[in-house]
Amino acid sequence: MPIFARGSYLLMGLFALLALGAAGAQDVRLGAALGPGAVVEVPEVERTGGEPTRSGVPTVVVFAQVKDCNLCEAVGHIVSRWTREYPNLQIVVVENRTARDAVEAWSQEHGLPVVPASEPAFRRAFDTNLTAVYLVDERGTVRDKVRPVQRAQWLALDRQLQRADRGDWEAVDANTVALPAVGGVARGSPSVPLGDGTPALVLVGDGFCSWCRQLVADGLKGAVGELHDRWPDLRVYLLEPSLESLGSGFYGSSTYDYGPREVFEEFVALFGEEAVDDEVLTYLRTGETVRNLPTPLWPDSGWAEGVTLLRYEVGGPDDPVVAWNYGDKEVGMLVFDGDGRYLGQVPFFLGSTPSAVVRTVNRLLEQ
Repeated sequence: MPIFARGSYLLMGLFALLALGAAGAQDVRLGAALGPGAVVEVPEVERTGGEPTRSGVPTVVVFAQVKDCNLCEAVGHIVSRWTREYPNLQIVVVENRTARDAVEAWSQEHGLPVVPASEPAFRRAFDTNLTAVYLVDERGTVRDKVRPVQRAQWLALDRQLQRADRGDWEAVDANTVALPAVGGVARGSPSVPLGDGTPALVLVGDGFCSWCRQLVADGLKGAVGELHDRWPDLRVYLLEPSLESLGSGFYGSSTYDYGPREVFEEFVALFGEEAVDDEVLTYLRTGETVRNLPTPLWPDSGWAEGVTLLRYEVGGPDDPVVAWNYGDKEVGMLVFDGDGRYLGQVPFFLGSTPSAVVRTVNRLLEQ
């Protein structure tokens, strides 16, 4: 599962280019104008190891990097299951940056056709060169969009594909929680209300992110205070998983995935032991984790007025994965205007300093 992250993730992931890769020195893109309800034309192109892609049929488009990334092998096992189990869906793997000979070897290993990185049609049509999955109906309407950074997101996506395969698009829509395209109105969570007339900034992190800690150490409190001075009505929400919630399930691995035990049990049951690393298997067999729990990320005090610190239950209603299918936490940044319209940052916050936080939020709110 190619996941591109930051901080300790930054060197390994961001432009090792996730979230399941970008090509070379290109700008990273994640279909800012493509949310649920948008219409896209599925290209018809040749694939390595299989038949050409078709338009006019329900399609799952998986943008991925099949080699040299975290949990790459999981993509093959996941997509292999989908190809077997969901015959009414066209499954299209679009490689983001791996060399063609490696793609051909991967295709043969898993028995899966792949659109190679040298074919740009899908990246252009979906304005995407990062790991992402789009579920599109036969008319080209995007019905769901996921950047799957955590295994819980893959499981939720699998359930969506079950619904789509049997033609139950109403159920797909009812279970779509993806953020809208930029400019679309988003739903809030129980503790993060949206659309009440005041803008909102949501920063998402966790205790595993050393880059996030550096951001705090470099003066994030002052940056938030500066934003409050510029936007007195701005509500700021600092989200991170509670330690109690983390400690009650699995946490660890090179991707810093975490969640209730049943998430990892279901993932292995669906996609096989080959799709997880040894840390997960050890936990499922013994209940033991090999890493220590982190300390909390966000300081408890010293923030400007209008700041809410929210330590949520993993998998609960305030979990950004549950609320918005948003898994980036290094630092995740969501900005909404007073009407609840999603302003960005898409694909994710690319700065590295508190001043960059200020500049990014100001730019989004001023546009």
